[in-house]
Amino acid sequence: MRNPCLAAALEELGKAGIRHPEIANGGKHLQLRWATASEQRRTYRLPSSPSDWRAPENARHDVRRILRTDGMLETPAPRALPPRQPSRIELVERRLAALERRLGM
Repeated sequence: MRNPCLAAALEELGKAGIRHPEIANGGKHLQLRWATASEQRRTYRLPSSPSDWRAPENARHDVRRILRTDGMLETPAPRALPPRQPSRIELVERRLAALERRLGM
């Protein structure tokens, strides 16, 4: 049976250009070892048998965070905030001001 956490972590490492990381068995947990662009060694531990359905996405997120810290992935641009919608009070005030202008007050 293939480990989904291992598959997710290897996929993220492959996207960053790390083709052959070392996979070691460290007891209850697997270890992924690779070298950064500056020849620093990195180790990431992941469960041999994940019990949580979110574990593959958590592993993917953790590996991406490590790669971003090492400068091997670009930091995503922050999302633009949607334009602020006026509150109900602001809308009522606008309608009242328009009504007052029409009535000449």
